[in-house]
Amino acid sequence: MIIRKEIGFRDREYGYQYLKTYQAKYPDLPTYKILEIIFEEHAKMEKALAERNDLTKAISQQVIGELKKPLDITRVRTGYIDKNVRALLLILNSFILARGLDDKLPVKDIDFMAQPIQDALDKITAEIQNYRTTKKNNRESDQS
Repeated sequence: MIIRKEIGFRDREYGYQYLKTYQAKYPDLPTYKILEIIFEEHAKMEKALAERNDLTKAISQQVIGELKKPLDITRVRTGYIDKNVRALLLILNSFILARGLDDKLPVKDIDFMAQPIQDALDKITAEIQNYRTTKKNNRESDQS
């Protein structure tokens, strides 16, 4: 069944000029067949683009899945390093105070740390706690 419609084109790159390139490519076909070819190509390209996006997502999820375990181990070890650095800071601070070197060195009691250092330590502590909570929740949901 053929439905007749009148279509107007602008003389632009994706208007009549675009149609003329297809007419040159298919000189024996009527305009409605050429338009069907263009529409079909457009639909195929949209489908291919959607499949490509799905493939990209699948590959991303696979890569994340493969990297997650080594990254989790690194994150946990980073938490241990942070804990050890804090312990070292406390030991160093106690040593400085016990030796009476606090007048000669800028380090005072740990409670009087510079605000950016304290903020960084608080942020790291919160991130480690969030990570541990997420890990615990994931483990519980995997067991269910």
